[in-house]
Amino acid sequence: MKAATPTGKAAVCARALAVQNSVGVLTAQDYTKVRNSQQNIAQVQKNLQSLQAVAPPEWKEQIAALSRAVSQLGKAIENLQGQATTAKAWQALGSAAEGVGKSTDNLRQSLSSTCPDLREGLAH
Repeated sequence: MKAATPTGKAAVCARALAVQNSVGVLTAQDYTKVRNSQQNIAQVQKNLQSLQAVAPPEWKEQIAALSRAVSQLGKAIENLQGQATTAKAWQALGSAAEGVGKSTDNLRQSLSSTCPDLREGLAH
C-alpha cells in the first residue's frame, strides 16, 4: 500500500505540471490566432481530464472550475473571429483570461503542498 502512495502522488504531480505548462502556453499566445488557441485549449482540457482521473476528491471542484474558465476563454476567443472586433469582445476576452488565471492560481495553491514543483515552475 505504501508503494502506491508515491506513485499516486507522482502521477498527480506530473499531470498537474502538464496542466500548468499547457495553461502557460495558452495564456502566453496571441489570442487572435484562433486555430492555435483552439488547439491549446483542447490540450489544457485534455490535461485537466487526465488530472481529474487521478486527483483526490478535494481537488475536483478546482479542476472543474479551471475547466469551465478555459471553456469560457475559448468562447471569448471565438467571438473575436469573423467580426469587427469590438471593445466589448476584447473586454470579454480579458475577463475570461483573468478567470483562467484565478482558477489556475486556486488549483495551484491546493496542489502546492503535495506538488512543490508547481510553485517552482511558476516562479520563473
